[in-house]
Amino acid sequence: MSRILRIGLAASLLTAVGAVVYGAAPLKLPYGPEGKGRFGAYYTTLKYSPEWDAQWRVGSKADVVVRFDAYDYRLVFWRGTNYVPFWVNENRVWSSFGCVERPNASPKWDKLCKYSFASVIESNDARVVVRWRYALVDKDGKLVNADPMTNWNDWVDEYYTIYPDAVCVRRMTLHSSNLKEPVSCQQSAFIGAPSDSDGGAVLVGQLGSVTSQGNDFASAEPAGWPVLDAGVTSATRNGRPALGASTWKPYTEDKTSKSWMVMVHLTETPVAPSGSGVAWPDAPKLTVLKGNCKSAGYDPSEGAYQLSSAAPDPVKLTLKASMDSPTVNPAFVIKGWGKNDISLAIDGKPIQRGPDFRYGFRRTDTVSDLIIWVKKQSTKPVTFEIKPVGGGK
Repeated sequence: MSRILRIGLAASLLTAVGAVVYGAAPLKLPYGPEGKGRFGAYYTTLKYSPEWDAQWRVGSKADVVVRFDAYDYRLVFWRGTNYVPFWVNENRVWSSFGCVERPNASPKWDKLCKYSFASVIESNDARVVVRWRYALVDKDGKLVNADPMTNWNDWVDEYYTIYPDAVCVRRMTLHSSNLKEPVSCQQSAFIGAPSDSDGGAVLVGQLGSVTSQGNDFASAEPAGWPVLDAGVTSATRNGRPALGASTWKPYTEDKTSKSWMVMVHLTETPVAPSGSGVAWPDAPKLTVLKGNCKSAGYDPSEGAYQLSSAAPDPVKLTLKASMDSPTVNPAFVIKGWGKNDISLAIDGKPIQRGPDFRYGFRRTDTVSDLIIWVKKQSTKPVTFEIKPVGGGK
């Protein structure tokens, strides 16, 4: 670890929540039911305090929470943080890698969430996809950078693709007619409720790895992009402590948009991303050995291998893993498979569906796609045989 930084969380709560403690009972930031839960995303309305909750004009599904069955973690999209997503670890420390910001505009100024909301795009046994859409507003809550022709302002679409091992790919796209103005994509921060007088020691590791009270918040960017500041400096943004504020080159861009990606990995041991067991973005090459599946290769924006099939036929795949390009809990998307259950064998050994082999389906306007996630790590080539069981569309 490079250094230790202590943050008093009492002052770091987003101003949407406020700094008043109502009643004798200490307030705690809301994160849903205690303990582990079924892996997936669900809509809910998180409760903070009667007085604060009463100010909101919302219904029964105002917030989104992602839970894990293997870990007592969650990812929270809460209106109290303007839907800026926060990871909550087993010690209930809240950590975020921020949002897309301009120097004078951010979704954090949208205190009534007029332009910010979260939607569950996909939720099954194999993975979760949550979309967070928001506009950038100034300190007066006004939209910025209006296009002179269309009157469209700065808007952002973020997609969080989350797997059962608490690995998440965050994909951000800024839509704007003013792409020359500086943009910040990542501002790591910890927050706590007003009743938290001290959040405890926050250990800051190398390569953007941030540890807080018991587990590791690691992040990594695709090859060729700048790595997060190894020193991880502290800063103040909008009156709140922030860690490792940084920018990096876009993954794609055109005349009216720029996209960036980052992987977040919640781990149980304080290690740098290069040693965290995450293969992204140096995923091993996939080869179709048998079957009618066509491979489009590895898509780092989803953290998954992309395939297509005209029918649910048996398919045999191999991942050419090595020490430099390991296989680490791979995910596969087979488009057009339909809702046909499957069986799986790894290197010829049958694997029972359960915690280490999960699959689900993504609906489309025609036929469903198959999503597979496998808990498997190897530095040698691995073969996967997937066969349909039963039928469905």
